[in-house]
Amino acid sequence: MDTRRLSLLFVGIVLLTVVSYGPVFRAGYVWDDDAWLTENPAVHDPAGLHTIWTSVPRMQYYPMLFTSWWVEYRLYGLNPLGYHLVNVLLHAGNAFLIGLILLALEIPGAFWVAALFAVHPMHVESVAWVTERKNVLSGLFALGATLAYLRFEGDRRPRTYVIALALFACALLTKTATATLPVALAVIAAWRRWPPKLRGLAPLLPFVLLALALASVTIVLEKGMVEVVSTDFSLSPWQRLLVASRGLLFYPLKLLVPYPLIFNYPRFDVEHASAAAAWAPAMGAGVASGLALLWRRGWRGPGCAALVYAVTIFPALGFFDVYAFRFSFVADHFGYLASIPLLALLPGASRWVPRRDLRRGLAVGTVAVLALLTWRQAAAYHDEATLWKDTIAKNPDSWIAHHNLATLLSESERPDAAIAEFGEALRCKPGSAESYTGRGLAYLKMARADLALPDLDRAVTLDPTYPQAYLNRGDALSAAGRFEEAIADFDRFLSTNPGYALAYRSRAMTRVQMGQDQAALDDLTRAVAIDPGSAELRARRAFVLIRMTRHDAALADLDEATRLDPRLAIGYVLRGGLYKRLDGNTSRACAEWRTACGLGDCRFFKAECGGR
Repeated sequence: MDTRRLSLLFVGIVLLTVVSYGPVFRAGYVWDDDAWLTENPAVHDPAGLHTIWTSVPRMQYYPMLFTSWWVEYRLYGLNPLGYHLVNVLLHAGNAFLIGLILLALEIPGAFWVAALFAVHPMHVESVAWVTERKNVLSGLFALGATLAYLRFEGDRRPRTYVIALALFACALLTKTATATLPVALAVIAAWRRWPPKLRGLAPLLPFVLLALALASVTIVLEKGMVEVVSTDFSLSPWQRLLVASRGLLFYPLKLLVPYPLIFNYPRFDVEHASAAAAWAPAMGAGVASGLALLWRRGWRGPGCAALVYAVTIFPALGFFDVYAFRFSFVADHFGYLASIPLLALLPGASRWVPRRDLRRGLAVGTVAVLALLTWRQAAAYHDEATLWKDTIAKNPDSWIAHHNLATLLSESERPDAAIAEFGEALRCKPGSAESYTGRGLAYLKMARADLALPDLDRAVTLDPTYPQAYLNRGDALSAAGRFEEAIADFDRFLSTNPGYALAYRSRAMTRVQMGQDQAALDDLTRAVAIDPGSAELRARRAFVLIRMTRHDAALADLDEATRLDPRLAIGYVLRGGLYKRLDGNTSRACAEWRTACGLGDCRFFKAECGGR
């Protein structure tokens, strides 16, 4: 195919992808985007590249992923538009590479498949969710490595081989689920030249060794996360087989009928599965037998596509514990790259349509319908609340959706609505220490320590290792005047989370009520050292310093607090009180209290200054 036509196809794929994903350009962040990006110090730190490449800044060792965000943060901060645009363009690039790969493999309809990949709504989760940059970026490298390796098979040039291996390394350093690529390449080689020769597969050995090395790192890190919620992963070999067989069938069916698409699908109930559940392994075995028979008779295409699909989806089938399995055993983003070989079968299947013009009309119509479905699905990712509401509408028994929506409501100071939503979360998962803890905190925000304490006691009973329950129960005990017990809970939390500034704040405020001002000052000094940019922590430390009559130090803290956050009303309230104490009159104090009143805290301005 000539360069001009390829250029036009590239522009067309990009335009088609950008238009189909229109709603994401007005979207924000969802779910764990905070942990991975918006609150990740390694991304924000100008010297963060050292941390990114020499340690594990968040959950997994994916330095190429974090480097991409580090660069973007230097360009436009945390403006979500930039991150969404890059994800969409990466996805468009992946679609174009798929067209080039299928063209190199002489598979008919190569760029129709590319268009289907670009607009299939099952891929929205990978594109519209910023954290899933893991998928689209690792996909770009993996597909680039595939194309380079296919060219190496033709020209045998060392330079082409090095490029392929380097791109594969980049893919692994973005997401190690791409470790299956060497096996997929071996399957493709067997399809092209059957029976395969071992010598012809020898160049893949360095790929395999590299994949094993980096995949082992991911397995160790994933195991550490899984151990925190190990009760969700106590599956027998038979149950894992049920999960794998159902998962293996799930993605092809979802590709054919992409409705409903849910951010959190119902978790397969394999704990109570009867003998009837064997339908999934039996069906999988039947399909495999049929494909093997076709292979033996020379129809290797369907068997190759199925094998590449099975190999690519293998890491997500449940044989390895993945943290996300505690919510669901399947997810749309697991099937991002695995969908390619299945989509590649469609042009061949369309040959059953007798007329060429009908085939073309069917292809155009399919792309158009999928593009509309993608637009609709992308709108669900507008913000986190929209995503959880969409999930609940499609999966009313989703614990994680109810729990996270309740948390958002609690954080937005709507405790009544949060309590009701936490109740729904506990209906879905009655043994959730997290939901009892969240509801306890919501009760605390309503100043109902009497209702918060039973929930928090229940959370600690359900999971004695869950630290957040101790922190929230400490706050509830302090509100109930049970200060010694509160200190014990704060100590328990800080023993496992010594870098959490707000826990020192809570313990400090409890110590103030116990008359332990010096201990409270020590705690707040630790908190400020952890989070020096917090105006609120400096204002609280100033309050303790005022109690200790250390006025100069208190004034310095208040000056810094109002500099850090000019809208922090309590800073002006406390500084006004300090001025009154130092001056013996209210002239300077009233100026501070007037500012505080403009920010919504008028108690001293009206009482001491006559509302002037």
